Amino acid sequence: GRRGGWHYKDPHGATHGPFQAEQLLNWFEENVFSVSLQVSSDGAQSFQSLGDAVPRLRRIVAQGSEPRGQSARGGGRGGGQPRATPINSAADQLQRERQAQRLAQDKARLDANLARQAAAQAQAQEAQAAAESTAAELER
Repeated sequence: GRRGGWHYKDPHGATHGPFQAEQLLNWFEENVFSVSLQVSSDGAQSFQSLGDAVPRLRRIVAQGSEPRGQSARGGGRGGGQPRATPINSAADQLQRERQAQRLAQDKARLDANLARQAAAQAQAQEAQAAAESTAAELER
């Protein structure tokens, strides 16, 4: 059976692990895994959502009370990343697409703001030129 560390169940029902709490937390924070991913710890037969497990993962990482084994911090690159499973590849791709979409939306907003500022500046310059012209005519 599964003993020690954390395991997750992919969408096809296959269980992967063990992984350190710190590694699961990193993947969660990097949006590799969603809150609905099913995880279990220390060989527990029952799974819970990663979202529900996050507070416990954070406590474990903060206390540094993980058993020795596949450490995300440890020397070498032994158990750092999970095998390239479809869920990880798809999650990475989705994350990149969402980031590209957000960047495109941010650029469009900035471009629109610049255009508005340029139009307002041109309008202000026209108004100032008209005011100066009127002032010059009044002085005559």
